[in-house]
Amino acid sequence: MRKFYNYVSFAGYTDYMGKDLELWKAMLGRTASRFLSYLQESDTPEEMPVDEDITRNSAGARGITEAHSYYHRGFLLVRILGIIKYLRDSFLDLADSGIHRSGEREKARLLIWRYFDKFEIGFVNEWVNLELGSQKMLEASAPHLLRSESKRPYNTLATDQ
Repeated sequence: MRKFYNYVSFAGYTDYMGKDLELWKAMLGRTASRFLSYLQESDTPEEMPVDEDITRNSAGARGITEAHSYYHRGFLLVRILGIIKYLRDSFLDLADSGIHRSGEREKARLLIWRYFDKFEIGFVNEWVNLELGSQKMLEASAPHLLRSESKRPYNTLATDQ
């Protein structure tokens, strides 16, 4: 936990998301819980087929859910991805320090990488979809905004007198 907090603190993430250690502890705890659930489904590193439906993968589905949560709260994608990378690094550090057999350590590292890969694919794909949806809404409302802007001088004249 301390190493993860040191990562995000040193990189400046605590300036944007808070310095409260309990907040970061909860984030790490939720991630650990979800990773353990993922391992219960399969303890074999998964491949990433080109035509995979990421919504059917628990890590990918979790990424989609998290994308909605952070997107609608106004977070920047680059900041959230940075935190995700530090979460992954913390898990890798734990595998490196806690698993002494080389073969088991490599398997654990690959499982961690795959979990976070699938999480990130779901997360980024959903974030892009949310951005595209927002863009389409802006484009759809643009004609209405232009019409109201063109009437603005008349509104100003009427209210100035």
